[in-house]
This record gives sequence, C-alpha cells and structure tokens, in this order.
Amino acid sequence: MTLREQISLLIKQGKLTQAKLARETGVNGGALSAWLNEKYTGNVETVEEPLKTGWP
Repeated sequence: MTLREQISLLIKQGKLTQAKLARETGVNGGALSAWLNEKYTGNVETVEEPLKTGWP
C-alpha cells in the first residue's frame, strides 16, 4: 500500500483529517489535497517528504 493509499484510508475511516495532517506536517492544505487526488503538479517530494518524516 502506498503512502497516499494509507493516508486516504485513515481519512476515510475517520481516524485523520486532511487539516490535522497538514497542520502536523507543515504541508500546505491545498497541496495535500491535490496530492491525495493525484492532481498535484509540483514536486511531489515537497509533499511526500514531510509526510514520511513528520507524521507517525
């Protein structure tokens, strides 16, 4: 399961919100939303790296 799939599953299960994840990792909420929907056109590492290191 990819990082995107893991996070999406937690959000669907109600265990996490995009807003909380954005706050905890410092990732811009709009960028996070676009990344989750596979529509992010920037450098995905700028979104993925904080998610990998700044979130349990």
